[in-house]
Amino acid sequence: MPQPILRTERMLLVPLEDRHLDLEAELDSDPEVLRYIDGRARTREEVVEYHEKRMELGRRVDGLGYWAAFGDGDDFIGVMMLPPAAEPGEAELGYRLLRRHWRRGLASEAAGELLRHGFETAGQHRITAQTMTVNAGSRAVLEKAGLRLVRTFFPDCPPIPGSDEGEVEYAITRAAWLARHRLVILVDDLRSFADGRPTEVARTSAEGVALLTAHRDRRIDELWLDHDLGGDDTIWPVVEVLERAAFEERPYDIGLIRVHSSNPAGAARMRRSLDRWGYPVRIVTGTAEVGRS
Repeated sequence: MPQPILRTERMLLVPLEDRHLDLEAELDSDPEVLRYIDGRARTREEVVEYHEKRMELGRRVDGLGYWAAFGDGDDFIGVMMLPPAAEPGEAELGYRLLRRHWRRGLASEAAGELLRHGFETAGQHRITAQTMTVNAGSRAVLEKAGLRLVRTFFPDCPPIPGSDEGEVEYAITRAAWLARHRLVILVDDLRSFADGRPTEVARTSAEGVALLTAHRDRRIDELWLDHDLGGDDTIWPVVEVLERAAFEERPYDIGLIRVHSSNPAGAARMRRSLDRWGYPVRIVTGTAEVGRS
């Protein structure tokens, strides 16, 4: 799999190429950008050397490497990094932005997309990141992205301000990332989950249809369906969307549909309809997992 172009809400991430060398030189000419890396700006010769190393690393593992990030109008933002790590199946996350793009949430936005790509597309099982202990900004980005502190260590490197406090390593596994990104949808006019688990909730059939439409191309790990949704509203418009998708040979990717209706006849009918189209369905009427909101 070649290294792909990636997109976020505000950025286009293009696989790094030789034509981006001048942009890398611009980025690394700012000593503040490299404050927690080298403690100083890099010379053109050093930038060329690092560029060649990046290009070589980007050829080692399909899908991994470095990206030049651009905003509106080809505005260069920085270099985003997901090269292979020393261990097979592991990659190392990084990001370096021009100073004018700091404090806009762009590093977090890029980190989220690189993690998604690394786990979902490139098939990595663990992603790590390292920074100086005193680099509070970078550490906040990593923690927001779901990485957790693994260790503090003291590499044998030339001293720069703050290096006496060492470096920190963060990591996240594919299993942990998937757990953070499970998609659970609840269609119920009154109830919510008793444990407060992350959920997208629809209170009407129209809202349920809208949620299914919004997540048409994404896996839904659990879909919880009530039958009676208040007044004359029922779950059937939602069921019909699922049926139509299966009839068109593009069924929704759903791990499990849980029918938790207190209407036994309605629940049985829902199960028959969805079973017919091959959806995995379980009736869980009376479960304590769903209580009144």
